Parts: sequence; C-alpha cells; structure tokens
Amino acid sequence: METELPASRPTLVYQTTLFFFSRAALFYICRVYLIRSLYKLSPEAPSGFATLTTDSPLITPTTPRSPSRSGNNSYFELGNLPAPNVSRSHLRGGMRWGVGPTSVARSAFALCFSESCSLFLLVMCQAYGIMSARSRYLNWRISLVTLIILVLIVIPFLQCLFIAYRPNKTDLTVSLPRRLALPFFFFSAYALVLLRIPLMGNSNDMDTLTAALVRLSVMGTVVLGTLSGFGAIATAWMFADALGKKRWEEITKQDIASAEHSLTRVRNDLDLRNREAQALELQNTKKPQPRSWGSRFLGAFSGESEATSLRREIAGLRALEVEMSRELEHMRSRQARTEFSKTLSGRIWNAGGWLFGAYCAFRVVNSATNLLFLFLGLRQYPTSMPADTCAPSPTTPCTGMSMAPPDLISGALGLLVSLVPGIPLERSEADQVARQISLFLVGCIVLSSIRVVLVGVGKILRVTSRSVLTSLALLILAQLMGTYLLSTLIQLRTSFPSSANSGNDGSNTAPSLFSTLPTFEAFGWIFDATFLVSACVTMAWRWLEVRLQGM
Repeated sequence: METELPASRPTLVYQTTLFFFSRAALFYICRVYLIRSLYKLSPEAPSGFATLTTDSPLITPTTPRSPSRSGNNSYFELGNLPAPNVSRSHLRGGMRWGVGPTSVARSAFALCFSESCSLFLLVMCQAYGIMSARSRYLNWRISLVTLIILVLIVIPFLQCLFIAYRPNKTDLTVSLPRRLALPFFFFSAYALVLLRIPLMGNSNDMDTLTAALVRLSVMGTVVLGTLSGFGAIATAWMFADALGKKRWEEITKQDIASAEHSLTRVRNDLDLRNREAQALELQNTKKPQPRSWGSRFLGAFSGESEATSLRREIAGLRALEVEMSRELEHMRSRQARTEFSKTLSGRIWNAGGWLFGAYCAFRVVNSATNLLFLFLGLRQYPTSMPADTCAPSPTTPCTGMSMAPPDLISGALGLLVSLVPGIPLERSEADQVARQISLFLVGCIVLSSIRVVLVGVGKILRVTSRSVLTSLALLILAQLMGTYLLSTLIQLRTSFPSSANSGNDGSNTAPSLFSTLPTFEAFGWIFDATFLVSACVTMAWRWLEVRLQGM
C-alpha cells in the first residue's frame, strides 16, 4: 500500500464538518421517518394506522364488520385505544421535538442509529481510501464513544427514569426520593451486573473506554449469538419444510374454497348471535324483570341465564373464527409457495434455500462441536485480549493480529475461490476470504431473524396505549440495535489486518479503525454458547408448535 500523507488541520476540519452533516442527516431521517415505519411492521396492523389521530375511532369486537374487512384475520381489535404518537398530524406539530418521554426516546433511538451507521460508513471510507486517516480515526472515536455512552449509561438511565414517570399524577404527597427509589434500585442492579462482567487481559492496563467496550462487546456477542441461533433454526426449518411438497400438493383451490365457505358460515353465525345478544340486552334495559329469591335459587341448578349462554357462545365463535382465519391464511400461503416453487425462479430459490438451510444446520453442529472440544480440553479459546487491541495513533501503530481458523464450509468455499483461474488469489489468502464468506453467511442468518424481532417490537408499539411504555420499547430496541451493530463490527474485524493502510517506513502509518476493537476470538465461546442455547430453544419451540398443530 502507498504511504498516506498526514492531513493538515484545514483538511481535518473540513472533512470532520462534512461527516458531521452526514450524521445530522442520518439522525433526521431516522427521527422523522424510520421510527414511524416501525408501527407498520406488524402484519396485523391496519394499512392506515399511521394516519390515525385521537379522533379516529377503532373497531371494537362488538362493532359490525364492513365488507372490506370480511376477509381480514385481524378483525378483533383491542378496543378504543389512543392513537400512537406517530400519526402524521402529530409529527407535523410543534411538540415533536419536545422534552417528553416519547421525544427523548425517539432522539436516543435516532442518535444510536446515526452513530452506528457512521461507524459502518467510516469502515467503507477506509476500504475505499476516502478521507484522510486522521479524519477517519477522529470521527471513529467520536462515534464509538457516543455509542458506548448511549448504550451503557444514557439509555439504561432513561429506562429507569421512565419507570417512575407519571405524566398525569397530581398527588404531591409522595416524595421525590420515594418515586426514585425503584428506578435507583434497578439502575444499581444493572450497574452491578455490568461491573461483574470480567475483563479479558490485564485490567490494570485498560482505560475506562477500553473496559466499557469489552463489557459492551460481551453483551453484543450474546445478542448476536441469540439472533443467529434463532435465525439458523428458523431458516433451516423453513426450507426443510419446503421439501415436504406432498403436503402442499394436497391443498387445492377446492380446499381453500371449502375453508372460506366454512369461515363465512361461522362469521354469519357470529353476527347472528351478536344481534341476538344486543336485542336481548336492549329488551332487558327497557323492561327489566325482577327476579325473586326462588327464581335465583332454582336458576343456580337449572343452568345459566339466556344472556350468559349467549355470551359464552359468542366467545366460542370468536375463538373459532380467529383459528379458522389463521388456518385459511396458512393454506393460502402454502399454496402460493407451491405455485412459486414450480417456476424457474422458485426452483432456483428453493435450491439456494436448501443449501443455506444445510449451512445453518451445520453452524449449530459446529457450535456444539466447539463447546464439546472446549469441555474435553481439546480446544482452548483465548483468555486474554491480544496485543493488537490498542488505541493507535499516526505515530504509534499497532502490531499484528491473531486469527482463528474459519469453519469447515467457509474454509472449503475460500479454498475453491482461490482455485478459480481468473481470481488472483494465493492459497495463503484463502483463510481471509473464508472469514469474509463466513461473516457474510452469518449476516444472512441474522438478517433472517431481525425482521421477526422488529415485527415483535412493532406489535408492542402498536398495542401500547401509553406513551411511556412506547418510549421504553423504543429505548430497548435502540439498545439492542447498538450492541448488535457493534458486535457485527467486532466480527468484521477478523477479515482485516490491524494496519490495513500502513506505510512501508512505519512513520506515516494509517492505523486500521478495527484496531480499537477487541477480536472476536476472545468472545468465541460466548457466541457458541448463546448460539447453541438459542438454537435449542427455537428447535424445541418449533417442534412443540408442530405437535400442537397435529393434535
């Protein structure tokens, strides 16, 4: 690599200012647009949910259905809930940048998102030689410190404060220390657990930032392993289920038509029972019939009243309608997948999916094997931080980096790539290519599970009626996002040397941004353990779900 000249002060100020504007743009986009889209992630959310205001009534279980909703499996709503704070009229108001819990949570989420994206942008700038090394390193440190402070201190502190926040509480008899007692207890417990995370290496030589980064890396590795284990089993199960085409071929148009007819009959019966219950309630309201002691005594033995019997029948029909609606949607989805698998693109997709599902299953076996070898003493993970984890400067570069061997499939793919005649790749560089392939495949596994997590968060945000609980959900999502993205950077570090742009003379070196991060091998056993536990739990849940559906 060519020696990069040190940047002058005007160049440093200019590039840092431009990158600050990119941070501001990312913050604004997330603050105004991205957070609002979280409310639309739930598949049960109505299409116009984001445009509702407090004057827009929601459909209740006793409201007659409109024809446009007759085929929707999300007919039963929770009742008249306040509209969320993501309505368009609210976003255009002047209070969207206030100091309330919702505004603070949105700002924290947007800042966490912008700083995480800034770290990835700086990695791309380093890969393509954009900006000077000094500017990249300065902005990297700013984003890294901001993200660590947000995830480890600010967001947990806000979560604990929001627990005691009561926006409509006017009782002044409760003292402030009593209100803050519970948040202080939770934050103290969190700080105690955080400080109990062991530091790898000589803790006396670590500064506060490095120690916080190591502890955050442990948390992020747990998140990454959990999402990877869930995504591996979910993906492998989905494509393994695709092999059972015989079950799908049994679902014909006649079967779907029969299911639709049965669902229509149940809904008609439900509408009829609702009208009968409303008529009976109206009749009892207009002409109340007092019951004597003898009639109440005999009614206890003769059975329930007519109104109670109708309510129980309506509840049973509602549960039956929900179950039949889900089954009908499942049948339609399976039929659509069957039709898609008959096309050329569907066959290619299924072939790639089966291979990817096999790789996901292999990752589970690989993690179990690593832990077994560790238990038997046949393999050892690093117990201390390597020497290349340091805070480099243009005058004091870091040394080399130790790398663990990739998994078997990634190593084989890297070796095959090195054997391709058109690719100028040495056999010694096959391991580095294998790590990049392994990182890409793990990223695909995690991406397959991220949407499920976001859908769950979207359901929480859609159902939550109080802005404080919505703010807590946003803060939790921001904390998970920050730790996950930082863990991804730590795993990405194994694909690059610690001095990617170093000069030959060693004087004007451009230290790699990854050299400020700990190596992934130091947390390998944590990743394998959480990956295996998450995979086993997901597998047990899937198996139990199939058994319950078969009963």
